Amino acid sequence: HLLKWEYQPQARSVSWLLTLQVQRQEVLDLLEENPSLRPYLPEAISKSYLRALQLALEETKLPRKTFPQTCPYSPEQILDSQFYPGEPSRLLEEED
Repeated sequence: HLLKWEYQPQARSVSWLLTLQVQRQEVLDLLEENPSLRPYLPEAISKSYLRALQLALEETKLPRKTFPQTCPYSPEQILDSQFYPGEPSRLLEEED
């Protein structure tokens, strides 16, 4: 959803925003319950990026060259509830 958010801004929706919020909270809860997993986060992100890239390609129909070959977001950015790549959207401004 971060890839779609950044590379298909015209399609941003409340649904995408809520998905990002829920998924972030679920990962944070998991890390809180299992702090020993935190060192593995970069590796898990790297492994799952190819799957995320494939989903973004299928859903957006954008050319593969549109997206980075490796994950452009740090673990901190991925989990940061204030991080939304690309231009800020009206959805975020409306929530403030």
